[in-house]
Amino acid sequence: MPANASPNSSSDSKSGPSPDAAGMSTMQETLGQLTAFLQLQHIAIQDHQDTQLQQQRALLQVSSALADLSAHVHSLQSQPSCPGPAVATPESRMSTLAGLAPPPLYDGDSKSCRGFITQCRLLLRLQAAHLPDEETAVAYIITRLTGRALDWVTPLVERRDPICLSVPAFLDRLQTVFQGETGRRASSLRLLSLRQGNRSVSDYAIEFRTLASHAPEPLWTHTCSNGETRPRPSTHAMLPA
Repeated sequence: MPANASPNSSSDSKSGPSPDAAGMSTMQETLGQLTAFLQLQHIAIQDHQDTQLQQQRALLQVSSALADLSAHVHSLQSQPSCPGPAVATPESRMSTLAGLAPPPLYDGDSKSCRGFITQCRLLLRLQAAHLPDEETAVAYIITRLTGRALDWVTPLVERRDPICLSVPAFLDRLQTVFQGETGRRASSLRLLSLRQGNRSVSDYAIEFRTLASHAPEPLWTHTCSNGETRPRPSTHAMLPA
C-alpha cells in the first residue's frame, strides 16, 4: 500500500454493491419477467389449440352429417319411382266432366230462360268444389250472359248489388225479369191453343208437358171440391194419353 494512501479508502470501496451483484439482480428480474411472459404465451397457445380442436370436431360432425345426407339422397334416387296417389287438381276434376258443356250464352230470350237457369243450377251443383263461394258462382253465371241479359246485369255488378252474392236470389231475379208473368202467360196461351195436328203423339206430348211446366198452374188447372187438382175442362181434351 502506498504511504500517502488514506486509511478510509479501503472501507469506502466496500460500502457500495459490487458490479457483479447489481448485474445479477437485474438479470434475475428480467428472467422473472420473461418467465411470466412465456407462461402467458403458453396459456394463449393452449387456448388457441383448444379452440382449434373444438372447430375440428365440429367440422368432422358437419362432414359426417353431409355424408349421411348424400348417401340418403343417392339411395332415394336409385330406388324405382312409384307413382303415389293422384292428387285431384281443379283441371283434372274439370276434365272428368268434359262431357258436360257450359250453359250456352243467354241473351234474355224468355223462351230459353228456364232452360238456361236449369243448366246453371245443374252445373253449379256438379262444380261446387271449384266454386268456393256463392259470389264466385254468380260471377260464373254472369260470364254466360250476353245481349239484353248482360245489359241488365251490368249495373247490378257495378254497384255491387247484394243479389250478386246469392245464387238462388240471382237466378230468381233473372227468371222474374226475363220470363216473369208475361212469359208464363204466353206459355198458357200456347198451351190452350195447342193441337196435335199431323204430329206424332210423343211429339205432341213433349210440347204439351213443356208448355205446361212453364205455365202458371191456376191457368190450366182447377181445384175440385174434394181438394184434388185436375185439368180444366177446356184443356182436358188436349192432354196426351
